[in-house]
Amino acid sequence: MVIGIVVAIAIVAAVFFIGLPMMKSGQKSAGIEPAKTTSAPTVSPTQIPTPVETAVSFTLVTTAPSISPTPKQTQSAVNTYTSSKFGFSIDYPSGWEVNEKNMLEAPSLTRYDVIEFYSPSINRCDTDQSSCSIVRSTIMVEVETKPGTKELADYFVPEVARITSQNGAQITKRDSSFKLSGAKAYRLDYTAIYNKNAINLLSAYTLINDNAYIITYRAYTPVRHEENQFELYYNTAMDMFKSFNVKGAVTVLQ
Repeated sequence: MVIGIVVAIAIVAAVFFIGLPMMKSGQKSAGIEPAKTTSAPTVSPTQIPTPVETAVSFTLVTTAPSISPTPKQTQSAVNTYTSSKFGFSIDYPSGWEVNEKNMLEAPSLTRYDVIEFYSPSINRCDTDQSSCSIVRSTIMVEVETKPGTKELADYFVPEVARITSQNGAQITKRDSSFKLSGAKAYRLDYTAIYNKNAINLLSAYTLINDNAYIITYRAYTPVRHEENQFELYYNTAMDMFKSFNVKGAVTVLQ
């Protein structure tokens, strides 16, 4: 019995120490891995990547605005007309024609048409070109050597009455704050009919050294597609009015 017990123990020990390792080795060679306990991977919450601010360099291309050069008003050379007989001077553009008259205006025996200045002309023709005429603006200087009064208003009122009684004249403006040669003057704007044509007129009156001086700007009213001559030469006329200067006595025989 003792021997049997010893043999049994020896067999169990052999199985434990020899057979069991051999069985494990056989499982490995057959590719059978013992089950492994794996822990679930730790999953971090989804994170939104923080945008990286990248400095972007912009090149601003600006196109310089196209600036047209300001047209320069060509100033015509200015000449000066001086009347030794009537004691005044006046400037006028060199491109204007000068007509010195120094003649009495009938039926008056004391009112003189001294000088007239004519602008460059335009040729006005009928639609069928059958009839044409020269049209131009005029600046006229008159002198009344015996106005009969030393008060400008007393001289001006009869002048207005005379003008409105002739040629269908219509007054469009009166101005009592005008100046001629530094003296008080009255301005009168009106329209009239001259040689069957409508005209615009601007006259200025003043009394200096017991004489009346009258300057008149006259231009034809445009027809069809003509340029407005009155507006065209208005600034030139005003410059001529401003340049008017009485600097002597009237020496004509009266």
